[in-house]
Amino acid sequence: MRESEEKYRSIFNNAQVGIFRSRISDGKILESNHRMALMHGYTNRREFIDKFVSSEHFIEPKQRKKMLASFRRGRLKGFEAHVIRKDGSIVWVLLSARIFPKKGYLEGVMVDITDRKKAEAALRESEKKYWTLFETMVQGVVYHAADGTIISANPFARRILGLSFKRAQGKISAGHRKAIHEDGSDFPGENHPSMVALKTGKKVQDVVMGVFSPSRKKYVWLNVTAIPQFKAEESRPCQVYTIFRDITERKQAEEEIRALSLTDDLTGLHNRRAFFVLGKQQLRIARRARKKIFLFYADVDDLKRINDRFGHQTGDAALIDAAAILRKTFRESDIIARIGGDEFVVLITDATIKNKEVLLKRLQKNLAVYDLQAERKYKLHLSAGVAFCNSQHSYSLDNLIARADQLMYVQKGEKAGTCLPDESRQITA
Repeated sequence: MRESEEKYRSIFNNAQVGIFRSRISDGKILESNHRMALMHGYTNRREFIDKFVSSEHFIEPKQRKKMLASFRRGRLKGFEAHVIRKDGSIVWVLLSARIFPKKGYLEGVMVDITDRKKAEAALRESEKKYWTLFETMVQGVVYHAADGTIISANPFARRILGLSFKRAQGKISAGHRKAIHEDGSDFPGENHPSMVALKTGKKVQDVVMGVFSPSRKKYVWLNVTAIPQFKAEESRPCQVYTIFRDITERKQAEEEIRALSLTDDLTGLHNRRAFFVLGKQQLRIARRARKKIFLFYADVDDLKRINDRFGHQTGDAALIDAAAILRKTFRESDIIARIGGDEFVVLITDATIKNKEVLLKRLQKNLAVYDLQAERKYKLHLSAGVAFCNSQHSYSLDNLIARADQLMYVQKGEKAGTCLPDESRQITA
């Protein structure tokens, strides 16, 4: 008997959960183990028993009433509540107990679930942020089950594809919309990026496809990436999510370019026509995305003197050299064009004032290096002006060119390489 009592007492004192006995009437603790005391902020078990009254430590009195109501069935299991510890901090607990009405007390165990509750709250917040992003992002996102049916699609995707949420769910990606390749040939459903990703288990990236949109009554061009997802220790995807961008405007601009001769024969740059086709499209995109735009306008100084003194072949070489320097100075994403005899323009998007200054210094450096290395009878000089436009301006390309042209002529007259009054820095090399 003594041995059994000792075993019970050892388990009671060393258990990793709180064990207690309390009076039904007021919640006064009659007995508890050390873990129960620690859980409530007491290092001394006897102090906890003497001072702690559970009815005084429930944050919401309704919780205790609800708990007591559950005891009418004789047992409480998995009841969650938050209580106040000795130092005033809050702890979430999971309580299970059995009531002994005739004896006037209840016995139970209590587990600290504070960390779990914090993790659940963090997960809910994370899910909230995810759904906010999912619902508001300006890219289409579609989730597909393992059989290819659509599980969910964000508003942007539904708008592009011309589907309501109800109509989108349960559709199979491979067959719910007619699709074509860039050359106009059919794009079979089994070859759609989502279906290929499900079949191979590999990411399918940057596939261009045309999907017919009933709302627009024409094909919408998309750049699609499909990414498979897996459950732990499984080799086949459990689902795939597809991200796509609407590139219809870009494709239309490319079609216009293909339909026209838009390359400057001498320098290989875009010609004036190409610049306006691409530039207008880029201006629209920049305004929607609230990006800044700079228009760089330059001409070759003294080109007439070079032609008169050394011949037009040498003048052509100067223009070719100027085009090469501009290519070296600006980014591939910038639109560089020769729009007149000695006139060049560059449309720079998503740039800052700092980026502009870096580009202008790079141009100065490239001109200087070119003059040192080239064996010519003349030195290459450019005069330039830079006009600025943000998403709040309604300037057209013609407006920007006119402003940059004016600024260039101010610089051409001053030849000082200093900042103009409001928006432009001139270049002389």
